[in-house]
Amino acid sequence: LGMKIYRRSVEYALYIAIKELYGKKAKLLVGPHIEKGYYFDLFRDGRNDVSEKDIEDIRKKMQQIIARKLTFTLKEVSKKEAEKYFANRPELLDLIKQSDKKEFRIYVQKETGFADIFHGPIFPDTGYIQAFDLLMFAPGFILQFPDYVNKVLIMPKEPKQIKLTKVLRETREWYKIQGVENVAQLNEVIKSGEISEIIKIAEAFQEKKIAQIADMIAARRDQIKFVTIAGPSSSGKTTFAKRLSIQLMVNGIFPVALSLDDYFVERELTPRDEKGDYDFEVIEALDLKLINEHLATLLRNKPIKVPRFDFTTGHRKKETHDMCLEPGQVAILEGIHGLNDRLTATVPAENKFKIYISALNQLRIDDINRIPTTDCRLIRRMVRDYKYRGYSAQDTIGRWPSVRRGEERNIFPFQENADIIFNSALIYELAVLKKYAFPILKEVPKDSPEFPVAESLNTFLELFADCPEKEIPPTSIIREFIGESSFKY
Repeated sequence: LGMKIYRRSVEYALYIAIKELYGKKAKLLVGPHIEKGYYFDLFRDGRNDVSEKDIEDIRKKMQQIIARKLTFTLKEVSKKEAEKYFANRPELLDLIKQSDKKEFRIYVQKETGFADIFHGPIFPDTGYIQAFDLLMFAPGFILQFPDYVNKVLIMPKEPKQIKLTKVLRETREWYKIQGVENVAQLNEVIKSGEISEIIKIAEAFQEKKIAQIADMIAARRDQIKFVTIAGPSSSGKTTFAKRLSIQLMVNGIFPVALSLDDYFVERELTPRDEKGDYDFEVIEALDLKLINEHLATLLRNKPIKVPRFDFTTGHRKKETHDMCLEPGQVAILEGIHGLNDRLTATVPAENKFKIYISALNQLRIDDINRIPTTDCRLIRRMVRDYKYRGYSAQDTIGRWPSVRRGEERNIFPFQENADIIFNSALIYELAVLKKYAFPILKEVPKDSPEFPVAESLNTFLELFADCPEKEIPPTSIIREFIGESSFKY
């Protein structure tokens, strides 16, 4: 939550800088999260191009704004007043008009005329901003934020997420083609009844992508023997693996699952984290030696005896089951370490195909407020945990920082190792998840440490119109979280 406050405050300083430098007609459009920053497009006279001189000018202006210690006032205004404040921001004006709320909380910066809807707390004034940077990333630029390392602000290195960036830009362009780039546009589509068509198109788009991945594997069927699937929590890995299996069978390739859950080391050998608790998410929690021995054996078309792990006792069971890769078969390994080459060290690169999957939602709230992909995954996980695992929203929110630390350590550093990146986000999903998330978020006690996050998510979800579910197919990735999937989990 602290970094959200920091980022939102820096974004506001950037927006004020753009308006002071280029006037009210200049349009700043927030894009995806890349490395440790947000990508932005800057439109002037209909052109979207930024030079190194522009970057330096913007940086200097932001530094001046920070030095001026511009203060922000949080006001509560009527719906009519809010419409006046945002008359020049049509995407935000539409959102206000669509809302049933009679009053809105907004931030106002008196000297510059800046105003924005309250999407969460910010610094009292711009003087609290300690560090930021701007980086050319044609045709736009990246606003980079610092990390806290030992309570010291450290600026990130230059981003190198080339494959991820390509997928993010492709998703943004697809949203643009569908005419649904922000929440107001999605709400309009829902209220007009056209959401049925959007759902069908979104699901068909994902199925086409999965089929293309299966075709890529089929084109190298004589080489590829192992398909690894990795991604952060609530990315839809399980449903994706099942749908990919179907598309592989269409190509005459018959997948078999090799569960990494059966390869955990004995409980007493499990590494511990900094608190002294067992850390089941580090790769050392797996028996890498045995995994690689088995993969090498399967590659030689020899049978292996797959262990069975008992999570209750923390030990392997005595019984095993035989497995062998027959002609026309591939083994699918699904797990958080799928892109780490240590997991498959004995398998030559030409014999494996690595897939990274994540829910990279590129819908915006408005022009300058993005929707964090981590929030989308958290909402997915809350709904699934409550529905199927007996955890409250408070439980899930409380565990989330630990989950995120594990992802930063074990998943994200390896995402560019993937042969292909699959985006599991669905353009309509937050409007569907809202119905399930609202009631369980309201159960979070106001005096609990998890309440600020719950309140923030509630405020965010209030922006969405309710989306009907009848057109969502039973094989949809979102069914893994809301139910009525035709797959067994």
